[in-house]
Amino acid sequence: MKKILALLILTTYLTGFSQNKEKDTSEYLSSTVTIFLDNNTKSGSGFIVDNGKIVTNLHVIEGNKNGYAIVNGTDTKHKIEGYFDYDSKTDLTVLSVPTLKGKPLTLANEQPKIGDKVFAFENPIIYSETILEGKIIYTSNSTTNGIIKTSIPFTYGNSGGALINLKGQVIGVVSYAIISDIDNLKAGYAIDVSFLKSLLEKRNKVNKKLNIIKGSHHYINESQLKYVVQDYSGAISDLNKSIKLNPELFISYYNRASIKLKLNDLKGSIDDCNKSLEIIPNFVLAYNVRGLAKMILKDINGAINDFNKSIEIDNNFASAYNARGLAKAILKNIDEAIIDINKAIEIDPKNYLFYISRGNINYFSGLENEGCQDFQRAKELGFSDAQTLINKFCD
Repeated sequence: MKKILALLILTTYLTGFSQNKEKDTSEYLSSTVTIFLDNNTKSGSGFIVDNGKIVTNLHVIEGNKNGYAIVNGTDTKHKIEGYFDYDSKTDLTVLSVPTLKGKPLTLANEQPKIGDKVFAFENPIIYSETILEGKIIYTSNSTTNGIIKTSIPFTYGNSGGALINLKGQVIGVVSYAIISDIDNLKAGYAIDVSFLKSLLEKRNKVNKKLNIIKGSHHYINESQLKYVVQDYSGAISDLNKSIKLNPELFISYYNRASIKLKLNDLKGSIDDCNKSLEIIPNFVLAYNVRGLAKMILKDINGAINDFNKSIEIDNNFASAYNARGLAKAILKNIDEAIIDINKAIEIDPKNYLFYISRGNINYFSGLENEGCQDFQRAKELGFSDAQTLINKFCD
């Protein structure tokens, strides 16, 4: 049972949101592109800002000398002749693609707000789905240093795409994805459109050839690919390189903290969370990972304080309620623990791990029937190991 609780702690530190694809976005798809570089060995996303100009992430083109772009929904290849300018701090670049003509996307002037619905275009070469929809968790302000956090689970291939509001206006450029074991719990980040406007205002008309050296954002991307194939030491090595090149990227510290938590380097995980929080003071996921590390170190009150902070920032953070409930259960505050996990289930009723949490607490506090009902519900939701619990405790 301890192993099950440990697994639960280590795998429930992110939260997801259901996706709604009801909006017709076909008119915007023709303003987006997929980017191929160096003999099709790499791809990313981008969007049109003017005839012959597309925007993407700097890390998409770093270390490459040749490439082309395809407008999504077409087959024509447009050679990338080079770039006009880039900003290594914000991971943005404007590429020169002279033969590409299309309707540019409009850049938003109004500031996005927490809870606003947003959508992005999936890389159609890699994935079958076209539209991803979610909501804004953080807005772009001084607290987040121009970073927009969304509930959309961006993955490899999304980099450089447009984050669009319901008016069809670009509010940000997709840049980061969070490392997680659970695909549907990944959160995506975008760079606020104001940084892109500043880059475009330079009006640099000189076309420079591709051949930018690999930078910090490149190594963030590489670390995610290695994490997927469980090369955790390789992923940490890449994040170390990223931090060395740019020590102000909060996402590098957070991703490294998540891997260190998985590898049981708890002090290292806490240190990286602290650094991430120095850069982004209200970064909710860093509080949550730090709380999990503290809980494993048996600093239960410290863990609860971090989960409290997570919930204060995002009161719909289901996994924070779940983790706080587990911490309260350790302190024998069973009633409060059940209240927290009930809240997690209310927010995300299809997360089987929350039923396992509540089932364990119910069962081992004397409510065997209720515990077994939760184990059964977890099984119905797809948790295969729930049958082991049912066989051992309920039959």
